[in-house]
Amino acid sequence: MLFAASWLGNRVSFNRRRLLIAIGVVWMLLVAIGLVLIVSRIVLGQTNGWLVRMNLISLIATLYLCALINFPAITADYNVSHSKEALGKGVNLDTNYLYELGPQALPALGRARLLPLVTIRDCGRNQLSVTQAADMASWRSWGFRSWRLQRWLDKHPDQPSSAG
Repeated sequence: MLFAASWLGNRVSFNRRRLLIAIGVVWMLLVAIGLVLIVSRIVLGQTNGWLVRMNLISLIATLYLCALINFPAITADYNVSHSKEALGKGVNLDTNYLYELGPQALPALGRARLLPLVTIRDCGRNQLSVTQAADMASWRSWGFRSWRLQRWLDKHPDQPSSAG
């Protein structure tokens, strides 16, 4: 398990693909839970039905928890906080990757704009704002994360407005 985590870290660029690393860690934890459940089934003498039920419970719990976690916002915030521009050491901030994370990266982009030597493209920020405004306007794409982001944008008018 540790070998797989270190291999994943070495294969995937830390600066550019932290979201993929987080997804890989969640997957490896789910596999580890499955292996522990298999050993538990053998030791406790449980049935195959018990094993299937426990695996389904762990899968549903993982999906539920991952649905509540805002991975793009956490990734963007981590990248800005641990960048060379913020700490003076580490890797350079990849603003293009922040744009790829979508509108949830707008708060992190706002913090990155205050860092020295960071160039934030206004057109990219405005495009993310337009996407956010479209998400809020359509009942089909409205979501809790978008609503929270809109509240944040309303409280920070120095950020690009949702009107674009």
